[in-house]
Amino acid sequence: MTRRARLLVVLWLIVGGIVWLGVHDYVQTRGHKEYLYRSAEARLGIEPPPGKSADLREVLAVEGRHAWVQATGWALFLVACGWGTVAIMRR
Repeated sequence: MTRRARLLVVLWLIVGGIVWLGVHDYVQTRGHKEYLYRSAEARLGIEPPPGKSADLREVLAVEGRHAWVQATGWALFLVACGWGTVAIMRR
């Protein structure tokens, strides 16, 4: 592998890391908002949807798992596309 190709592979890995952090933060923020909505509704006497909870730990645990899965999926997809492009361009 040439020096230029190695540099591009590393850059795509960095881009994947940045995308992972961004998607993870976005999904976690949605989880925080979801908790705040459920908490406000609970204070008003509105029951949470069936199978859902207004407990902070439960809401953030579920959204934390969603954040990991979605962030990892998007980062892997992007890095694979980038590395595939580098492999094709090397030929």
